[in-house]
Amino acid sequence: MTSSSAELLQTDSEQEKYVSQMPDHMECKEDQDWNQKNKGFCMRRGKIQIKRIENPTSRQVTFSKRRNGLLKKASELSVLCDAEVAVIVFSSTGKMFEFANNSMKKILERYHKNVGRTQRSGITTQDAEYWRNYAMRLKDKVAFLQERQRNCKNWKANLILELSGFVQERHKYCFISLKNCMKRRN
Repeated sequence: MTSSSAELLQTDSEQEKYVSQMPDHMECKEDQDWNQKNKGFCMRRGKIQIKRIENPTSRQVTFSKRRNGLLKKASELSVLCDAEVAVIVFSSTGKMFEFANNSMKKILERYHKNVGRTQRSGITTQDAEYWRNYAMRLKDKVAFLQERQRNCKNWKANLILELSGFVQERHKYCFISLKNCMKRRN
């Protein structure tokens, strides 16, 4: 309602009558305070209490508007994010409304396939794939480390053999040198 239409309601009783016709869920606390002070109307949007709407006509209008808004948001999400989206809404009368950016049947089959896997194993297929890849990487790492350890053992054994041979040669050389020195002294 604009200010010119508010001026048309001249008397306080006319204004109170109009305010009393507004559904309770449409007013916010600020609106109620403003209405009490100014005996007028607040034309801005306010927060509503989330509770069941008792008036069947208001409830149907709200359902229709919010359903359309929900389906619009689902469509936007599918376009903006390239996501597969499916929304199914049942009214209180049992009428079904749906939106799917691709085939609803394909999306539901995919949903049931994923739900079945999740319920059986307790983890999603993405989690299972991650852990499968992680296990393969660990197996490869273990095999690499085992090969390296074998090589190190072989290398160590070869080094000990070489060193022992070297030590024996040096020992032999030192012993010969010592003998030669003793012969010269005599």
